[in-house]
Amino acid sequence: MSKKGKEKSQSKLLIFFMVIVIPIMFAIILAVVLLYFLGYNVSDTARQLASSLPFIESEEETLSNEEYIAQLEHENRTLEQEVTQLTGQVTTSEETIASLEEELLVLREGLPEDEEGEEGELSEALADYDDVIRTLESMTSSRAATIMEQLSEEEAVLYFRGMNVNSRSDILSRMDAELAASIISQLSN
Repeated sequence: MSKKGKEKSQSKLLIFFMVIVIPIMFAIILAVVLLYFLGYNVSDTARQLASSLPFIESEEETLSNEEYIAQLEHENRTLEQEVTQLTGQVTTSEETIASLEEELLVLREGLPEDEEGEEGELSEALADYDDVIRTLESMTSSRAATIMEQLSEEEAVLYFRGMNVNSRSDILSRMDAELAASIISQLSN
Protein backbone atom coordinates (compact mmCIF):
# COMPACT_ATOMS: atom_id res chain seq x y z
CA MET A 1 0.00 0.00 0.00
CA SER A 2 2.80 2.29 0.57
CA LYS A 3 3.75 2.02 -3.09
CA LYS A 4 0.24 2.79 -4.11
CA GLY A 5 0.04 5.78 -1.71
CA LYS A 6 3.35 7.08 -2.99
CA GLU A 7 2.24 6.76 -6.57
CA LYS A 8 -1.03 8.55 -5.82
CA SER A 9 0.75 11.48 -4.14
CA GLN A 10 3.29 11.63 -6.96
CA SER A 11 0.57 11.48 -9.57
CA LYS A 12 -1.35 14.29 -7.81
CA LEU A 13 1.82 16.39 -7.73
CA LEU A 14 2.47 15.58 -11.38
CA ILE A 15 -1.10 16.48 -12.31
CA PHE A 16 -0.76 19.76 -10.38
CA PHE A 17 2.38 20.68 -12.35
CA MET A 18 0.95 19.58 -15.68
CA VAL A 19 -2.44 21.24 -15.28
CA ILE A 20 -1.59 24.41 -13.34
CA VAL A 21 2.12 25.37 -13.18
CA ILE A 22 3.25 24.61 -16.73
CA PRO A 23 0.27 26.35 -18.44
CA ILE A 24 0.74 29.42 -16.22
CA MET A 25 4.45 29.59 -17.09
CA PHE A 26 3.62 29.17 -20.78
CA ALA A 27 1.01 31.96 -20.58
CA ILE A 28 3.51 34.30 -18.88
CA ILE A 29 6.19 33.62 -21.50
CA LEU A 30 3.66 34.10 -24.30
CA ALA A 31 2.45 37.39 -22.76
CA VAL A 32 6.03 38.71 -22.42
CA VAL A 33 6.83 37.87 -26.04
CA LEU A 34 3.60 39.47 -27.29
CA LEU A 35 4.16 42.62 -25.23
CA TYR A 36 7.72 42.83 -26.51
CA PHE A 37 6.54 42.69 -30.12
CA LEU A 38 3.82 45.26 -29.40
CA GLY A 39 6.50 47.72 -28.36
CA TYR A 40 6.31 47.63 -24.59
CA ASN A 41 9.59 47.69 -22.69
CA VAL A 42 8.97 44.60 -20.63
CA SER A 43 12.37 44.45 -18.93
CA ASP A 44 12.15 48.00 -17.52
CA THR A 45 8.59 47.45 -16.39
CA ALA A 46 9.62 44.22 -14.65
CA ARG A 47 12.51 46.02 -12.92
CA GLN A 48 10.19 48.76 -11.74
CA LEU A 49 7.72 46.24 -10.41
CA ALA A 50 10.49 44.27 -8.73
CA SER A 51 11.99 47.37 -7.15
CA SER A 52 8.61 48.29 -5.67
CA LEU A 53 8.62 45.05 -3.70
CA PRO A 54 9.88 45.70 -0.16
CA PHE A 55 12.26 42.73 0.02
CA ILE A 56 14.12 43.60 -3.21
CA GLU A 57 16.47 46.56 -2.99
CA SER A 58 17.99 48.27 -5.96
CA GLU A 59 21.78 48.45 -5.97
CA GLU A 60 21.61 51.74 -7.83
CA GLU A 61 19.66 53.34 -5.00
CA THR A 62 22.18 52.29 -2.37
CA LEU A 63 25.04 53.54 -4.52
CA SER A 64 23.30 56.80 -5.24
CA ASN A 65 22.55 57.25 -1.54
CA GLU A 66 26.20 56.59 -0.69
CA GLU A 67 27.32 59.02 -3.39
CA TYR A 68 24.83 61.59 -2.13
CA ILE A 69 26.12 61.22 1.43
CA ALA A 70 29.71 61.58 0.22
CA GLN A 71 28.76 64.67 -1.76
CA LEU A 72 27.02 66.19 1.27
CA GLU A 73 30.03 65.46 3.47
CA HIS A 74 32.31 67.14 0.92
CA GLU A 75 30.01 70.17 0.75
CA ASN A 76 29.94 70.28 4.55
CA ARG A 77 33.74 70.34 4.74
CA THR A 78 33.89 73.03 2.05
CA LEU A 79 31.33 75.16 3.85
CA GLU A 80 33.17 74.74 7.16
CA GLN A 81 36.36 75.96 5.48
CA GLU A 82 34.50 78.94 4.04
CA VAL A 83 33.05 79.73 7.48
CA THR A 84 36.51 79.72 9.07
CA GLN A 85 37.88 81.83 6.24
CA LEU A 86 35.01 84.32 6.52
CA THR A 87 35.42 84.42 10.30
CA GLY A 88 39.06 85.32 9.79
CA GLN A 89 38.08 88.04 7.34
CA VAL A 90 35.53 89.42 9.80
CA THR A 91 38.09 89.59 12.60
CA THR A 92 40.57 91.28 10.25
CA SER A 93 37.91 93.77 9.19
CA GLU A 94 36.96 94.45 12.81
CA GLU A 95 40.61 95.07 13.69
CA THR A 96 40.95 97.43 10.73
CA ILE A 97 37.80 99.30 11.75
CA ALA A 98 39.03 99.60 15.34
CA SER A 99 42.41 100.95 14.22
CA LEU A 100 40.76 103.44 11.86
CA GLU A 101 38.43 104.61 14.63
CA GLU A 102 41.44 105.11 16.90
CA GLU A 103 43.18 107.12 14.17
CA LEU A 104 40.06 109.22 13.74
CA LEU A 105 39.93 109.90 17.48
CA VAL A 106 43.61 110.88 17.49
CA LEU A 107 43.06 113.18 14.52
CA ARG A 108 40.03 114.79 16.15
CA GLU A 109 41.93 115.35 19.38
CA GLY A 110 44.84 116.88 17.48
CA LEU A 111 42.68 119.50 15.77
CA PRO A 112 42.68 122.93 17.40
CA GLU A 113 39.35 124.22 18.60
CA ASP A 114 39.31 127.08 16.12
CA GLU A 115 39.17 124.57 13.27
CA GLU A 116 35.75 123.22 14.27
CA GLY A 117 34.35 124.33 10.91
CA GLU A 118 36.99 122.30 9.10
CA GLU A 119 36.17 119.35 11.35
CA GLY A 120 32.54 119.57 10.24
CA GLU A 121 33.64 119.64 6.62
CA LEU A 122 35.95 116.69 7.26
CA SER A 123 33.17 114.65 8.87
CA GLU A 124 30.85 115.56 5.98
CA ALA A 125 33.51 114.49 3.47
CA LEU A 126 33.99 111.21 5.36
CA ALA A 127 30.23 110.63 5.37
CA ASP A 128 30.10 111.27 1.61
CA TYR A 129 33.04 108.90 1.11
CA ASP A 130 31.26 106.20 3.15
CA ASP A 131 28.05 106.75 1.15
CA VAL A 132 29.90 106.32 -2.15
CA ILE A 133 31.53 103.11 -0.89
CA ARG A 134 28.20 101.71 0.33
CA THR A 135 26.60 102.61 -3.00
CA LEU A 136 29.34 100.83 -4.95
CA GLU A 137 29.09 97.77 -2.70
CA SER A 138 25.32 97.56 -3.09
CA MET A 139 25.52 97.67 -6.91
CA THR A 140 26.03 94.62 -9.03
CA SER A 141 29.72 93.95 -9.39
CA SER A 142 29.64 94.40 -13.18
CA ARG A 143 28.11 97.88 -12.92
CA ALA A 144 30.45 98.90 -10.14
CA ALA A 145 33.40 97.64 -12.21
CA THR A 146 32.28 99.75 -15.17
CA ILE A 147 32.10 102.83 -12.95
CA MET A 148 35.46 102.13 -11.31
CA GLU A 149 37.11 101.74 -14.73
CA GLN A 150 35.99 105.30 -15.58
CA LEU A 151 37.66 106.77 -12.46
CA SER A 152 41.33 107.59 -12.23
CA GLU A 153 43.44 104.85 -10.67
CA GLU A 154 44.11 106.95 -7.55
CA GLU A 155 40.40 107.47 -6.95
CA ALA A 156 39.66 103.80 -7.60
CA VAL A 157 42.37 102.75 -5.13
CA LEU A 158 40.96 105.17 -2.55
CA TYR A 159 37.46 103.69 -2.87
CA PHE A 160 38.73 100.10 -2.94
CA ARG A 161 40.60 100.65 0.33
CA GLY A 162 37.31 101.52 2.03
CA MET A 163 35.44 98.46 0.73
CA ASN A 164 35.20 95.06 2.34
CA VAL A 165 37.26 92.26 0.82
CA ASN A 166 34.38 90.37 -0.83
CA SER A 167 33.02 93.43 -2.64
CA ARG A 168 36.51 94.43 -3.68
CA SER A 169 37.26 90.99 -5.13
CA ASP A 170 33.90 90.79 -6.95
CA ILE A 171 34.40 94.19 -8.57
CA LEU A 172 38.06 93.57 -9.45
CA SER A 173 37.15 90.26 -11.10
CA ARG A 174 34.81 92.12 -13.48
CA MET A 175 37.37 94.80 -14.43
CA ASP A 176 39.95 94.83 -17.20
CA ALA A 177 42.83 92.57 -16.15
CA GLU A 178 45.60 95.15 -16.64
CA LEU A 179 43.74 97.87 -14.76
CA ALA A 180 42.85 95.43 -11.98
CA ALA A 181 46.50 94.36 -11.68
CA SER A 182 47.62 97.99 -11.45
CA ILE A 183 45.03 98.74 -8.78
CA ILE A 184 45.98 95.65 -6.78
CA SER A 185 49.65 96.64 -6.84
CA GLN A 186 48.71 100.12 -5.59
CA LEU A 187 46.51 98.60 -2.89
CA SER A 188 49.38 96.48 -1.62
CA ASN A 189 51.67 99.52 -1.29
